[in-house]
Amino acid sequence: MKRTVKNLLFLICIYSGILSAQVIDNFSDGDFTQNPPWTGNEELFIVTPYPLDETNLMLRSNSPGAGNFYLSTENTLTDEVFWSFFFNLRFATSGANYVDVYLMADNADLTDVQNGYFLRLGGTADEIAFFKVFNGGPPSMLFPGEPGLIGSSTNNPFRIYMTRSSDGLWTLSIDQGDNGNFVSGGSITDNDIVTTSHFGFRIVQSTAASVVNSHFFDDIEIAPIPIDETPPSLISAQALSPSELLVIFTEPLLESSVVTTNNYFVNGGIGNPTSAAPAD
Repeated sequence: MKRTVKNLLFLICIYSGILSAQVIDNFSDGDFTQNPPWTGNEELFIVTPYPLDETNLMLRSNSPGAGNFYLSTENTLTDEVFWSFFFNLRFATSGANYVDVYLMADNADLTDVQNGYFLRLGGTADEIAFFKVFNGGPPSMLFPGEPGLIGSSTNNPFRIYMTRSSDGLWTLSIDQGDNGNFVSGGSITDNDIVTTSHFGFRIVQSTAASVVNSHFFDDIEIAPIPIDETPPSLISAQALSPSELLVIFTEPLLESSVVTTNNYFVNGGIGNPTSAAPAD
């Protein structure tokens, strides 16, 4: 029987690659005072070999006891930009032991930010949550994280990728275990703050012995989101049934583009599909 446009469903599968970006600091020079310079409580941080890979140098906390301390570096990028970094909190986080990573801050002193956005790593819910500080008020949560996500008492490696569009759309992606598999961590549109002067890490630490010298950070990247000027191309097309066709493209597609049936045409008198959807 001849297949017609009435019963043809397109399933869209996407092949995606890893985007590269500008590296701000990976601490391979063994120093955090230059290229770029980090300032704050310098005496409470150190660059040292990573315990799980001693060939890799990382920024590590170096405070002997309880404290509220930070390092920050200058950054003014805000529109169509991404922030990426690795961290490993090698202890059980809590309401007294967590890290605030300021993506945007109006002050080099991260203990006195009046306007900014930050990710809280850990805390009472052991999550990765997104917060805002506005006009000197208390931090307000913009979206929560998955409770218990930072759940190990000895090893919590993660890679973070956060983007902000020019209209204030924040999108968080999280790679738990640093194995290259990113999942959504939340998104929100918030445009209350549009300028920044600094990025950095603020550590809140108790007297617990397990927390001392157990915060690790690496591969900090802040850069414009790369502009994709190459349109997607078709890799393959496979008939799954008389009414289904699986097509695979070279890069992710907008959902609005995926479901638009006029974007597809099959020769041989078949024409456009009646529907199109992302493949599971």
